[in-house]
Amino acid sequence: MSNAETIRLKYFGELAIQVQSGNKDEAIEYFLHPKRSIKAWFESEVDGHTSEKPRKKYEETFNAEIKRVFWDIRNCQNFEEIKNFINDYMIEVDYINYKLDLDENKITESDLKILRENIENELTTKGSPRNEPFQNPSNNKSVMERIGCMESCFWCGALCWGNRDHHIDSNSTKVHHTSHQPEGLLLVHVRNSRELSAKSCHKTGDNWDVWYKGKGPIKWGVAKINDFSDWKFEVHCNHHFDRLMCWFFEKLHVDLAKHKENTKPASYRQLSEYECVGLDYYSIMNTLHVYI
Repeated sequence: MSNAETIRLKYFGELAIQVQSGNKDEAIEYFLHPKRSIKAWFESEVDGHTSEKPRKKYEETFNAEIKRVFWDIRNCQNFEEIKNFINDYMIEVDYINYKLDLDENKITESDLKILRENIENELTTKGSPRNEPFQNPSNNKSVMERIGCMESCFWCGALCWGNRDHHIDSNSTKVHHTSHQPEGLLLVHVRNSRELSAKSCHKTGDNWDVWYKGKGPIKWGVAKINDFSDWKFEVHCNHHFDRLMCWFFEKLHVDLAKHKENTKPASYRQLSEYECVGLDYYSIMNTLHVYI
């Protein structure tokens, strides 16, 4: 999972499989709490890809290396071979050109045996793994940055498609952008009917009245400029997301309505008007697999 798009497509693909099989709980939890849900899922994914516990792997590698050095020293036939092995090894692991300050012409067979035994004793008594601190991949900032910006749209809950911390940029890339989804996925409802809204943000007309944060009615075109200028509300180029989110809304709107008092599921008229009916699951999933 190399970037935010593939990460999210994989996540939504898994949620779609669950919903299609009748298990809606995890998908509903995501749409109600998008940032928390996808973060927890991604942490589990990256930590789960560690084939073994880091400390166990470290200890196995360390012990194997100690054993290799032990036998290489034992197999040295003379002082020159020991000296060359130690020097080459120190250069390899510590980039130190280590020189034994001994006159090899004065080294006897007995001295060679003592030298070899002392080296082996040092390896035996001190050759144990250090108490290195190990962290899960999810604790690595560069790993978590792959998930992208975690800000969600106030109106529909869709997560921003920008890079992590893009909002601190000094140019136009600081503006949040996303594939906006049916607002009812975030429990936004039509004011009079109290039906969950099947409309996505980019389908709201500038002259439509909106109510939010104790304000309203305010024209949508005015609200976008005055209070939501840090977001783009145009159709996003990732259009394959639109059908997927409409499919989710069609499957979940009845259950989602139960999570907000005095709220009704979307009417068939709404679902039909905003193309949230008759969507083919298999066609959508085939499209997803092209991008994952």
